[in-house]
Amino acid sequence: APRFHVEYAANGALGLKAIQTRKPDVIVMDVKMPEMDGRQLYRRIREEGWEIPVVVFFDAICGDEVLEIHRYGNPAIVEKGSAESGVEDMAALILKMAYFG
Repeated sequence: APRFHVEYAANGALGLKAIQTRKPDVIVMDVKMPEMDGRQLYRRIREEGWEIPVVVFFDAICGDEVLEIHRYGNPAIVEKGSAESGVEDMAALILKMAYFG
């Protein structure tokens, strides 16, 4: 069973501050967050040059939002409520990303 140390932030702006303080092995974020949404946070992560694997959750996959994120990189995209968004599948995905990027 993989073990994770999980830290969280209440919004994207606090998430950015947390990343600046301590670089995580993997970031799991929602696209909809107050203060700074997931698209803005992902852009900032890439602009800073941080090569941290990222999983982005969407309520429903919206082509324009995905295209915007893909301008800056290629994070794992997971739709909420999909088979891949269950706890076991997410833990496996996070573990793979932590080891293989």
